[in-house]
Amino acid sequence: METILNSYDQQTILQRIELLKEDSEPQWGKMTSAQMLAHCNIALKQAIGTFKVKTHPLSIIGRLIKKTVLGPKPLQKNSSTDPTYIVADPRNFAKEKSELLATFSTLVELGEKGFKAEKHPFFGKMTKEEWARITYKHLDHHLRQFGV
Repeated sequence: METILNSYDQQTILQRIELLKEDSEPQWGKMTSAQMLAHCNIALKQAIGTFKVKTHPLSIIGRLIKKTVLGPKPLQKNSSTDPTYIVADPRNFAKEKSELLATFSTLVELGEKGFKAEKHPFFGKMTKEEWARITYKHLDHHLRQFGV
């Protein structure tokens, strides 16, 4: 299964981010491509421990479905999003892309050591391997959302 700790998967994600354009249209959802980049950056920062997120009120459900979500199937279209991760204000595409790539680069450089968060706000306690898997799946989900 794909993981952000695998160099091939890292390069694939980077190539897909490079294909994303400011005017790329979402195939589902409401975000612009710039808002999506900011949203993904928040999630990366949460994984590396530089952005704190409160435990989701329905985290008991998250713990029950974690193994299924981390499985081989892609994340579902229009999955619900914790309000903390919602980016609704206008964003600068170039700035958001640069910031996401910088956070991604930091995570890649640090490898497993980069995953500082011990708990996911919805899925609860996570191993570094689980963080690497959900990070890949989340980025893949939103890149698919924009057709890249």
